Amino acid sequence: MKKQLLFILLIIFISISVSRAQTSRKNYTGTWTSGSSWTGGIAPPVTAISSDILIQGYITRNGSLSFAANHSDKAIVINDTLVVTGNMQFFNDAQELRIGPKGVLIVLGNFSATNKIDLSNGGIFVVRGNLTLSNSGQDQYQGAGELFVLGTISGSASAGAANTASGSLTKYPAIYNFVTGATNSLPVKLLNFSANRSNGYTAISWSTANEKDFDYFTVERSTDYKNFVAIGKVKGAGNSNSILKYEFNDYFQFTGDIYYRLKATDFDGTHEYHPIIKFSTSKNESLKLSIFPNPLSDQYFKIQSPFDKGTLIIYNILGKEVFRGEIETDNSFNLKDLFPYNVVDPDESVS
Repeated sequence: MKKQLLFILLIIFISISVSRAQTSRKNYTGTWTSGSSWTGGIAPPVTAISSDILIQGYITRNGSLSFAANHSDKAIVINDTLVVTGNMQFFNDAQELRIGPKGVLIVLGNFSATNKIDLSNGGIFVVRGNLTLSNSGQDQYQGAGELFVLGTISGSASAGAANTASGSLTKYPAIYNFVTGATNSLPVKLLNFSANRSNGYTAISWSTANEKDFDYFTVERSTDYKNFVAIGKVKGAGNSNSILKYEFNDYFQFTGDIYYRLKATDFDGTHEYHPIIKFSTSKNESLKLSIFPNPLSDQYFKIQSPFDKGTLIIYNILGKEVFRGEIETDNSFNLKDLFPYNVVDPDESVS
């Protein structure tokens, strides 16, 4: 009985002592303090943070973040984007900071680490204020990523060297304008901004809480996070105090990571850029062809193709080719138009 009780207590102890990482939703733009930004529905604290944190979307902390001492077995990993509008502070022997190859960390205030903090930067790390590491030499800054500090750097020769080697932040115009406030603020409050792959295209959606003297959104796309091109324009409401939803479909075919951002333009031409979101897809996901209804129950059917142009070939159930013709991205067909001489038996299904 004693052995059995000890075994039960041991299981309870292990289950209590193991904590799961708090992970932000992928391909999602939200705030740190909103539960909807996190997969578990519960937001992490903003002070004395002591758990593993995984950033998979575009997360903004409107204020500061601080990480509790003596949690070096934990880490905050940034695979997408984290923006901290205040300060970011790591106390003695706190979590590791890891910025992935495609991760971006932007701190608009000061960044400081007290002692024994490992900073691994494989992406882009921007500090508008000062970056201060311990003078003891026990803080480690490493990685092949780029570091841009607009203020001063103290306590780390390696961080200073990385900042010099990275050059000017102007190589990333979108980030530079955001960090320096080079763009003017518009009376448009963006609630969310997301992208999802559906039927061979990327469905981009966003919503606003209010608009004043607002003209239109420009949807922009980039494959390298640096150079964006306009791919479409969506008219705004002008003036509104209610929640409005917008959508735009991008039929561009790609494999890997792609980035979208919104440019908001007022009636007087004033504009600003909203946060960038990243979307990823595999090769198989980018090559889907949709035909509906299938099998056909009527003479009409529709084809959505991920390609700008292509050749449509239709076979009957015996494998015989009964039609061949050129199609574009989104096509609706009438079988009577395709087969004016009743090439297809009306009892056969087309697939």
